[in-house]
Amino acid sequence: MGFKAQSNQPGPEPASPGRAFFGKSLIQRKFVDAIARGVVTAGGWVIIASILAILFVIVAEIYPLFKKPSVSLISQFKTRSVPLAIGMDPYYDKVYAVEPDGIRFYSLQGKTFESKPELPDWQSARVTGISPSTENFPVLGLSDGRVYPVNIEFRPTYNSQSKRSIEPRLNAESPIQVRADGSPVTLLAHIKNEKGYQIAAQSGPGKVSLIRLRLRKTMMGTTRKTVARETISVPVQGEITAMVFG
Repeated sequence: MGFKAQSNQPGPEPASPGRAFFGKSLIQRKFVDAIARGVVTAGGWVIIASILAILFVIVAEIYPLFKKPSVSLISQFKTRSVPLAIGMDPYYDKVYAVEPDGIRFYSLQGKTFESKPELPDWQSARVTGISPSTENFPVLGLSDGRVYPVNIEFRPTYNSQSKRSIEPRLNAESPIQVRADGSPVTLLAHIKNEKGYQIAAQSGPGKVSLIRLRLRKTMMGTTRKTVARETISVPVQGEITAMVFG
């Protein structure tokens, strides 16, 4: 009975990834090194360019602060009567003018009168005071002792050729009586935010009527308006000539 003895001799160990890399030829290693150097250099230049671009934007934004203010004429138009306040849409296409008998819209492009929307409950009142607004929300003081808040909107529309046109629209609030004797309201001020607005109007000698309107959204998604009024006596000897909200 015999047997054969077998011997297993260890073969060459597989090269590790690091050893395989360093085992490449000199030309391949130089090629990889050149690519890595190029990537690092390009990344550095991109960072430098980004910093320079940020500095350029900062300088461009603050540069106008060092220039002298100037005024240039964009357009001109003729109103039907002397305007008490004006405002325009963001595209400089339409403009509204608060005039003694109401609000009129004009076209800056055509320099012509366009429309005079009817205001609800206007009756035969005249505008005797105005609290202007940069947000197209003027409050009018009327000759019959009321204040009349008006929200003016400019809606852009586009036709089939993508040509833009501006559609002005009036959303009038309910007028509020502040002078019981029906005398004209000549002095008033207001402030408006997303929660509502407040109106202060002189209601008599040394007296100011303060009207607060708050907007609240209900669970049904509708908006509820709450109006509060109070009269403030101002302890001054002379006549009130100006008011402003702080």
